[in-house]
Amino acid sequence: NNRLLFIVFFFLMLFANQTHAQLDWVSWSSVQLNYKAGDKFSIKLKPIWRQKNDLSEYANTSLDVILSYKINKQWSVDINNRHWFLPEDGGDREFWFFDLNHKIPLSSRFTFSNKLRYHLAVDWNREDVDFLRWLSKISYKTGKKINPFIGSDIFYRFPNDLVFARMRYKIGAVATLSKRTKLTVEYWRQFSLTEKFSEPEANFLVVNLAYSLN
Repeated sequence: NNRLLFIVFFFLMLFANQTHAQLDWVSWSSVQLNYKAGDKFSIKLKPIWRQKNDLSEYANTSLDVILSYKINKQWSVDINNRHWFLPEDGGDREFWFFDLNHKIPLSSRFTFSNKLRYHLAVDWNREDVDFLRWLSKISYKTGKKINPFIGSDIFYRFPNDLVFARMRYKIGAVATLSKRTKLTVEYWRQFSLTEKFSEPEANFLVVNLAYSLN
């Protein structure tokens, strides 16, 4: 499909122009277990392992516990608790994500998805920043087992500061390995949107293996 090739090529050139050799490469690797607790509810358990310094050094781990509710074919909501285990800081870290999700087909092959997220940081051993985030994604259904996507994630500091602070471009693909197993591989490019609040810039390799228990 020429349209898909053009979109992928455009984003690859965009990432290439913004990827600098001096930026760190980090990875997020996770295994996700999904359990359906009825037609509307599902529970997901997702431990995440992170590497830094060009993937050569362990950074930290976290555990996501996600409760999802499907309103209809287009709308759903999630509540996600992420608990971080931080060896270098000598303490833990806690996030809550409250998500409103929407998706709509643009054609028989393209789907446009949006997620509005309230990113709430629990200040235990450190002061963390709260955000409103907008995650958007365009997915392409190839009709085969590998389906590519492109997207972005914008961070808006809220309720304090009220400024766009950080952005991530994303490109990746979802591979269906079996009826219950899916593998997602993504590249993220993260950078700052303001000089007032310097955000860490990096290249991310993100891999998630998801398995449905029922």
